[in-house]
Amino acid sequence: MTIKTVYVCAKSKKEANEQVLNGTCYCSEYTLVGEREENIRSMATGTVVKIFSKYVGGQPYAKSYGVWDATKKQIK
Repeated sequence: MTIKTVYVCAKSKKEANEQVLNGTCYCSEYTLVGEREENIRSMATGTVVKIFSKYVGGQPYAKSYGVWDATKKQIK
């Protein structure tokens, strides 16, 4: 099983979880082929979430990390 890593644009984990409650939390998965964006609620439990608020060298610069819990619908 491969653990997926996605990026969420927010100032903090608290703000990201507020976006989840509002239904506006979208995550991006960066691959060699490109970027794919979808709602975080479609992610499986255990997905690693990197929270960023700026880009460095064209890539998101993560300042905090969390793990998605699909049953509780929050980033822990």
